[in-house]
Amino acid sequence: MPAFLHVDDPLRVDAYTRMLEDDAPSYGELDERGQAYARMLFFQLWPLGGVTRKGFKDYDTGFAALRAQHAVRSELRQVLEYNLAHTEHVPIPLLGIGGQTGLPLTIHASYSREEILPALGQSYIGGFMPGDFREGVKWCESAKTDALMITLDKDDKDFSPQTRYHDYALSETLFHWESQNQTSATSATGLRYQHHKAEGSHVLLFVRRYKSTDIGGAQPWMLLGPAEYVEHKGSKPMAITWKLAHEIPADVWTYSAIAAG
Repeated sequence: MPAFLHVDDPLRVDAYTRMLEDDAPSYGELDERGQAYARMLFFQLWPLGGVTRKGFKDYDTGFAALRAQHAVRSELRQVLEYNLAHTEHVPIPLLGIGGQTGLPLTIHASYSREEILPALGQSYIGGFMPGDFREGVKWCESAKTDALMITLDKDDKDFSPQTRYHDYALSETLFHWESQNQTSATSATGLRYQHHKAEGSHVLLFVRRYKSTDIGGAQPWMLLGPAEYVEHKGSKPMAITWKLAHEIPADVWTYSAIAAG
């Protein structure tokens, strides 16, 4: 249940609630966007694809197992309803990324790793599992998008000196971010960062303050939205300034600016 406390935007709440009803549609009955939400819910429940390492053979098999758990589904629906009534941020549609249906993501909503990767077309049954993802960056070829998953306050026990990047907000719309140490300004990745707009790819910034919540689970990331390259300094790593399309919410600005110290 705690893994669903961050689900805070109406479209995702509606999609998840639909899949948690007694008469939920099968995966094949859903449209493309509905299937994306179903995959996000599936991997939120089973980050490694199922109750065993082998996992479920398909999404409907997993949801059939869930359907037998009436009390679990009822409580999850209550959690989602509660979240929606107590959301702290105004959701903004994410437009222009991910083809005709767009990505099933909302600006200033919060997401787990298990939701971000399926939403970007990176995790699916028979492929890469969200539970195996350990990086902070992901190039998503199908969506032509670089996803930057940023943890601001880096604990020494969780991050080595080589991975304690300097990431912080410079203003309500400018964000300073350091690439991975092996990324040079002349590498394919470094050049894509610099020329993404001209080449038709996108950059999405996801930010969280801590790695873990105060009850021990992984803290979700807030999608700050699409960003454009402004400038960079150095190489291996690159210190890049990104300009966000939407202002950082006031509460996030408070702690993301402090992280610069």
